[in-house]
Amino acid sequence: MHDDVVDLPRWVRSVVREEWTSEVFDVELMRYPNIEEEMVQMLQVALSCVARAPDARPTIQEVIRMIEEIRPSDLDSRPSSEDIKSKWSMAAPCDN
Repeated sequence: MHDDVVDLPRWVRSVVREEWTSEVFDVELMRYPNIEEEMVQMLQVALSCVARAPDARPTIQEVIRMIEEIRPSDLDSRPSSEDIKSKWSMAAPCDN
Protein backbone atom coordinates (compact mmCIF):
# COMPACT_ATOMS: atom_id res chain seq x y z
CA MET A 1 0.00 0.00 0.00
CA HIS A 2 1.27 3.51 -0.79
CA ASP A 3 2.08 5.88 2.06
CA ASP A 4 -0.50 8.41 0.88
CA VAL A 5 -3.38 5.89 0.65
CA VAL A 6 -5.72 5.53 3.62
CA ASP A 7 -7.61 2.30 4.24
CA LEU A 8 -10.85 4.00 5.29
CA PRO A 9 -12.55 0.97 6.92
CA ARG A 10 -9.38 0.23 8.92
CA TRP A 11 -9.11 3.87 10.03
CA VAL A 12 -12.78 3.98 11.09
CA ARG A 13 -12.41 0.70 13.02
CA SER A 14 -9.42 2.11 14.89
CA VAL A 15 -11.34 5.30 15.69
CA VAL A 16 -14.30 3.26 16.98
CA ARG A 17 -12.00 1.03 19.02
CA GLU A 18 -10.47 4.12 20.65
CA GLU A 19 -13.97 5.59 21.17
CA TRP A 20 -13.18 8.68 19.11
CA THR A 21 -16.30 8.31 16.99
CA SER A 22 -16.96 12.06 16.92
CA GLU A 23 -13.91 12.26 14.61
CA VAL A 24 -15.91 10.35 11.98
CA PHE A 25 -19.20 12.23 12.14
CA ASP A 26 -20.19 15.35 10.23
CA VAL A 27 -20.32 18.24 12.71
CA GLU A 28 -23.55 19.46 11.09
CA LEU A 29 -25.29 16.24 12.16
CA MET A 30 -23.96 16.53 15.71
CA ARG A 31 -26.21 19.54 16.34
CA TYR A 32 -29.26 17.26 16.53
CA PRO A 33 -30.12 16.24 20.10
CA ASN A 34 -29.37 12.67 21.18
CA ILE A 35 -28.16 11.62 17.72
CA GLU A 36 -24.66 10.40 18.57
CA GLU A 37 -25.78 6.94 19.76
CA GLU A 38 -27.85 6.47 16.59
CA MET A 39 -24.88 7.53 14.49
CA VAL A 40 -22.60 5.06 16.30
CA GLN A 41 -25.09 2.27 15.56
CA MET A 42 -25.27 3.29 11.89
CA LEU A 43 -21.48 3.31 11.79
CA GLN A 44 -21.49 -0.26 13.10
CA VAL A 45 -23.87 -1.22 10.27
CA ALA A 46 -21.55 0.44 7.76
CA LEU A 47 -18.53 -1.39 9.18
CA SER A 48 -20.34 -4.71 8.86
CA CYS A 49 -20.90 -3.92 5.17
CA VAL A 50 -17.15 -3.62 4.55
CA ALA A 51 -16.09 -6.73 6.46
CA ARG A 52 -12.94 -8.24 4.94
CA ALA A 53 -14.66 -11.58 4.32
CA PRO A 54 -17.56 -11.14 1.86
CA ASP A 55 -19.48 -13.96 3.56
CA ALA A 56 -19.46 -11.96 6.79
CA ARG A 57 -21.18 -8.97 5.15
CA PRO A 58 -24.94 -8.57 5.65
CA THR A 59 -27.38 -8.81 2.76
CA ILE A 60 -29.18 -5.64 1.70
CA GLN A 61 -32.33 -6.97 3.39
CA GLU A 62 -30.38 -7.36 6.65
CA VAL A 63 -28.96 -3.85 6.29
CA ILE A 64 -32.45 -2.41 5.76
CA ARG A 65 -33.72 -4.26 8.84
CA MET A 66 -30.78 -3.02 10.95
CA ILE A 67 -31.33 0.57 9.83
CA GLU A 68 -35.07 0.37 10.51
CA GLU A 69 -34.31 -0.92 14.02
CA ILE A 70 -31.93 1.98 14.65
CA ARG A 71 -34.08 4.80 13.29
CA PRO A 72 -36.84 5.79 15.70
CA SER A 73 -40.26 6.56 14.26
CA ASP A 74 -40.28 10.13 15.63
CA LEU A 75 -37.88 11.73 13.18
CA ASP A 76 -39.33 15.24 13.17
CA SER A 77 -36.20 16.85 14.59
CA ARG A 78 -33.76 14.66 12.66
CA PRO A 79 -32.48 15.18 9.12
CA SER A 80 -34.30 13.07 6.55
CA SER A 81 -32.52 11.16 3.81
CA GLU A 82 -33.78 13.88 1.44
CA ASP A 83 -32.13 16.58 3.61
CA ILE A 84 -28.87 14.66 3.48
CA LYS A 85 -29.12 14.06 -0.30
CA SER A 86 -29.80 17.77 -0.79
CA LYS A 87 -26.73 18.70 1.26
CA TRP A 88 -24.52 16.33 -0.73
CA SER A 89 -25.90 17.46 -4.09
CA MET A 90 -24.91 21.03 -3.22
CA ALA A 91 -21.38 19.99 -2.24
CA ALA A 92 -18.56 20.50 -4.70
CA PRO A 93 -17.49 17.38 -6.62
CA CYS A 94 -14.32 15.61 -5.46
CA ASP A 95 -11.14 16.22 -7.39
CA ASN A 96 -9.65 13.01 -8.75
